[in-house]
Amino acid sequence: MRIPRRRLEIGNENWNQEALDQVVEVLNIKVDPRRLPFLLELPDIYPAYHMNKKHWVSLVLDGRVDDSFLYQLVEDSRNLCQPGEQLSDLQPNYWIIPANPSHFDVAKAFAEHPVLEWHRKNKMEIGDGVGIYMTAPIQSMLYFCRVEQVLEGAMILRLQREFSPEIFSIDRLQQMGIRSVRGPRGMTGDLVRKLEEILRLEK
Repeated sequence: MRIPRRRLEIGNENWNQEALDQVVEVLNIKVDPRRLPFLLELPDIYPAYHMNKKHWVSLVLDGRVDDSFLYQLVEDSRNLCQPGEQLSDLQPNYWIIPANPSHFDVAKAFAEHPVLEWHRKNKMEIGDGVGIYMTAPIQSMLYFCRVEQVLEGAMILRLQREFSPEIFSIDRLQQMGIRSVRGPRGMTGDLVRKLEEILRLEK
């Protein structure tokens, strides 16, 4: 659909009157409500125009949204619109993945840039939280990231928080139901609650 930009909930964005009056092409897309806060932080994505704002967003098609990202959002929207699709049927949105420090220096990579491309095996989606667990000799979840983009067989992770080794050591993880991290897996409820508590206190 085509509407003047001023009809969108642009928040604190600074547009001049000419830009506000500009008629733009807009696409409404259904999204997982858990990913809504993340998506609304991105450019050209706004609370839905004339749709349920808890489940839909409006995306301005002016070329600023990466094509692969757009195609992924459209595909996800199509799946969510299937009859009988429920939120509980979706994959968990918090994951923990292992990284071998002898094979890849994650600390150095994040020191150089807060974004990493990572191999994607499970159905991790945009906005999902991903903890990176460093295997022996460290044996601790040291990093928490968000999936910023999904590619063919890969994903783009943006670093959100780095932890000291004692916070999510293997002993602590086992107390929260994570017996081992041999491959990508969903976080337990106890781990998610502890993680969210730490992130909330830092805001």
